[in-house]
Amino acid sequence: MNENMERRKNAAENAVLAKVIDGLMDRYHAHVPDVGAIIGAMVRQGLITSASDVENDHIAFRTLGVPALGLASLEKVFLHYGYGRRDRYDFPAKKVTAHWYAPPQPSFPRVFISELRVHELSSEAQAIIRSYTGAVTTDPVDALKLDSATDVVAFLHAPLWRTPTWADYRRLQQESEFAAWVIFNRYYLNHFTVSIHNLPPGANTLDAFNRFLESNGITLNDSGGKAKVSADGLLLQSSTVAALVDATFDDGRGGAEVHRIPGSYVEFAERRVLDAFRHLPPGQVRREHRREGFEAANADRIFESTDTAQAARRSESQSAGTVAKPQPRDAFRSPRYSQPPTFMRLPHRTDLDGVDVALVGVPFDSGTSYRPGARLGPREIRAQSSLIRPYSHFQQVAPFDRITVVDAGDVDASPVSLEIAHASIERHIGSIVEAGAMPLAVGGDHSISLPVLRALARRHGPLGLVQFDSHIDTWDEDFGSKLFHGSSFYYAVTEGLVDPRRFVQAGIRGPMYSSGDFAFQRQNGITVIDIEELSSLGLDAVLSRIRSVVGSGPVYITFDIDAVDPAFAPGTGTPEVGGLSSHQAQALVRGLAGLSIVGGDIVEVSPPFDGPGQITSLLAANLLFELLCVVARGR
Repeated sequence: MNENMERRKNAAENAVLAKVIDGLMDRYHAHVPDVGAIIGAMVRQGLITSASDVENDHIAFRTLGVPALGLASLEKVFLHYGYGRRDRYDFPAKKVTAHWYAPPQPSFPRVFISELRVHELSSEAQAIIRSYTGAVTTDPVDALKLDSATDVVAFLHAPLWRTPTWADYRRLQQESEFAAWVIFNRYYLNHFTVSIHNLPPGANTLDAFNRFLESNGITLNDSGGKAKVSADGLLLQSSTVAALVDATFDDGRGGAEVHRIPGSYVEFAERRVLDAFRHLPPGQVRREHRREGFEAANADRIFESTDTAQAARRSESQSAGTVAKPQPRDAFRSPRYSQPPTFMRLPHRTDLDGVDVALVGVPFDSGTSYRPGARLGPREIRAQSSLIRPYSHFQQVAPFDRITVVDAGDVDASPVSLEIAHASIERHIGSIVEAGAMPLAVGGDHSISLPVLRALARRHGPLGLVQFDSHIDTWDEDFGSKLFHGSSFYYAVTEGLVDPRRFVQAGIRGPMYSSGDFAFQRQNGITVIDIEELSSLGLDAVLSRIRSVVGSGPVYITFDIDAVDPAFAPGTGTPEVGGLSSHQAQALVRGLAGLSIVGGDIVEVSPPFDGPGQITSLLAANLLFELLCVVARGR
């Protein structure tokens, strides 16, 4: 192979490797609450500007030394991408062997793979392990398409053997915490490591960083001391204690049972400069000038970050202080299509004490003027939201780690009286606001925004309003009725609920009744950005204009799904062609970050008119998640 071909081959392998690392980290970030808490604290402290600034020292995996699996199997993945096997480490008391692997380029993390010497366990433990792993008769890596990042990431998250029973897990745990962790988690990423030494002064030593972590409520592994130091004094490491997470086990009778077990954790490493390079100015120190490799004594203690006793002490300590934030059911333990649907698979709670955001359904559509069905919106959006994962790669936030979010159920709104229904909605939303939670309502037709705004304005005064819609909804009546889904914002302005000078309507389009339809906007100073202006300005300019109009005061966000073109969102009551794409809709919601949002809604999803695959409800669920991430970023 000539030099150019070799260079192209290496570049291709590096591109795949980067996607593999990203895929591993995305799921790990979403499922290990400490990651979001630590990175969020680092951003707030000014140590980094975003998660992408974190230098990943190494990632670690645990394996079982059984035929067709183990270290010899898993290492093939990384050897394929140019990693080189380095030192071997032995942990006699834990019956574990490990190797570390040097990356093909310094921009990639080191890899640490450990393997339990199963043959050294008791005959009972060996039999339990082989009753699961025996189903794997050939090396799965040999059949893996290593040039496909998607396939590799899926494999590293795949259940290589059946779900263990709680009895088998407990029996293994009594003899080997390592064995129990792997029998349940398989090849799932055990931890990643934040490199400390390149952080700003004052945080770039392990002692200083440990103090920073503990000041932010992070529990550190204290086995052998919180700081583990190598014999030469050049490698200093610490780690969090794994949190207890809900895990679904086979109950041995064809059903399932849930128990709390240690999950994964985060490690931290300070690699000091080697003596031969101490003379170099800090700006010239590179990776190769620092202490390389690992230290068996350090690693031996860090293994204990997933020990049940430490995890239980952490849980008890946190129970005495702060309460863990509710999380969506783990889709790797409870399939997304199982259990009664809730918004984003969050717990259903009507007690809102300590809740930051209440997702509430408003199944009401008696205000519609054309196609009904939006009363069924909350139910179907809940079902489609089961596909939502708990981390936003594009907004760089795990919202459920940062804020407390629950599904607060539905408003019981009268289907036969608009006035009675609106009164019920206002009372229900008012109770959420009084409890100190932010309401994010899921409709329902657009008339529901009016009673929600009434409840919020009692607390905050006149609000700013950002309305994504194809219709202006500022008509004063329809068929002699003042209240319908096209009059919400006429009355929101005339009742003083919304400051018209801080009111933006974006995406307006479609035929109008007359040239006078925009008179109310002109008279009251409402900003209208119709679809043609939106397209010509571009999303960044539109978002800049929205921010300048609504300013820093409290603001409400309302998203009528008919703002989106019916090619992407056909399931709505009054569709208009020529609208936003689903991607543009997502980008516009993401761009609201930084506004002082006090509430919002997603409305006008009518499932009976939806296309195959419930694409409108699916889009609404994703827009709700994007809005939730925006709210979380502001906390």
